[in-house]
Amino acid sequence: MGEGDLQRVVDNILGNGNIIELNETKTFALCEQKPTTDHARRQYRFVVIRLNDKAIVHEGTFSMGYVQWLDDKSIEVASGSPSSDEGSTMKIIHVNSPLE
Repeated sequence: MGEGDLQRVVDNILGNGNIIELNETKTFALCEQKPTTDHARRQYRFVVIRLNDKAIVHEGTFSMGYVQWLDDKSIEVASGSPSSDEGSTMKIIHVNSPLE
């Protein structure tokens, strides 16, 4: 499966207009809905896909925040308003492949 196949899989899950970012070893793809101008009022979905079989190993949502690779096996998800201690959460998710 090539890059176009991955894009089709992600489009089917998240809809058109998304961001795909590979981890360092190119074993997983972090895919998220692309923020729009009204991003403060929306919730965004994201998925982590294992590339060798296109399986979803994690999915979630965030709002007023971001999702990004922390290292080769972990993503960081921030959600809520960073200016408010009560409204902001941050978590680290490990995306280990059972095939390793």
